[in-house]
Amino acid sequence: MLIAWGVIVLALAYVGVLFAVATWGDRQARQKRFSGPRPLIYALSIAVYILASLCASSLFVNLVGPSERSGMVMLGIALSTLVLGFWCAGQRLGDADPAYHALVTRPDVRAAGWIKENLPEDSLFLVNSCFIHGGSSIIGSDGGWWLPLV
Repeated sequence: MLIAWGVIVLALAYVGVLFAVATWGDRQARQKRFSGPRPLIYALSIAVYILASLCASSLFVNLVGPSERSGMVMLGIALSTLVLGFWCAGQRLGDADPAYHALVTRPDVRAAGWIKENLPEDSLFLVNSCFIHGGSSIIGSDGGWWLPLV
């Protein structure tokens, strides 16, 4: 039992440090002291997701793990997990707007077919791209970024 309390205290301390750093980052951003990329804030954001996924998986394992549960209890846990997962996914479906977020459109697919049929495989292309994270990374901004895969 002492180990379990130690893990809980350690996890709470970890989250506390993350919130303290995030609060500090927000105050700095409000004072406009940051103008470029903020790798520390990005890394801490990923750390929060990692911790949350570990906590969620631990909870699930502790609910499903014991083998002495009856079949109906296991079925109830599995069904409630599935229902919760589908409900959460349904809540996020409104965030995706294919007309706005699609990188590959039908004209891009037709162009890729023409390229595959009419140009040598070692052809090079200049595709549209843009800077992200304050100029520290470059990503493709249209379907041309996917040409090597088609």
